[in-house]
Amino acid sequence: MKDINEIAAEFAGGRTVEQLRESMNRSATKREHTANTAAATAYIQSLPERKAAGTYVLPTVQEMEYTEARRAFGAMLLQREAVLKVLKGNDDFKVVFDEAQKAVVSDLLKWVINDNTSRIPLQKGIWLWGAPGTLKTELTKLLSAFSLAQKLTKAFEFVDWSVEFEKLVNDKIQIVKPNVSGNRAFDEFLKYSTELKSYGNVENPTEALVSQRYTRFIGYGWKTIIVTNAHPNEAEKLLSEQAFDRICQMCYSVEMPGKSKRRDK
Repeated sequence: MKDINEIAAEFAGGRTVEQLRESMNRSATKREHTANTAAATAYIQSLPERKAAGTYVLPTVQEMEYTEARRAFGAMLLQREAVLKVLKGNDDFKVVFDEAQKAVVSDLLKWVINDNTSRIPLQKGIWLWGAPGTLKTELTKLLSAFSLAQKLTKAFEFVDWSVEFEKLVNDKIQIVKPNVSGNRAFDEFLKYSTELKSYGNVENPTEALVSQRYTRFIGYGWKTIIVTNAHPNEAEKLLSEQAFDRICQMCYSVEMPGKSKRRDK
């Protein structure tokens, strides 16, 4: 079994625990979620959190100033808006967020740069949910591109889980191994929940993915971002008790408020 110094060396470019401590100038803090729909969002937060022994906690040093991150991310958002104008055939189209939505975007951006003023606990992943068309997917893709471009600790790959699920159905294979490695976002997470026969066994790919992601979260602190239209208590009905319990430990519930922007002209 690896000791703490070996783990630190793997995840901190060879630095020792003492060197990591010296470099840390901020610490993660948990804050209560205060979205407008607190009653709904609090559902998942109110469940008992189970802290597994041996969980490795990655350092959470802030890697960019928020003003700098906001400027860079805003530029990417404007570029995407220009693309959407073409796709919609409307030169007047604009991506407009109300105050509640702006607060969510701000928290997501602060989370990815490890700014501890985010209301999202820095050591957790994210369960991003809300009505269809509220730009959850667009924001997650942009946040992924931003995190990779800035080479952040939380840099994550974007995965369309519905596409991956269909591959599993068509190919009749087990869980795609790359999906369990590193920080990853899974869009359309609960769109499908079919059990498949794999080498004579009956498996649910979504359940298997949660199990494997949970193992990596406990062992390495890898973050999972789930993007779904499903309200947390709807998701509880679609998952096993064990899978839902693990998601509660891995992810913090964040609602993207508002109505669909796809109808905007």
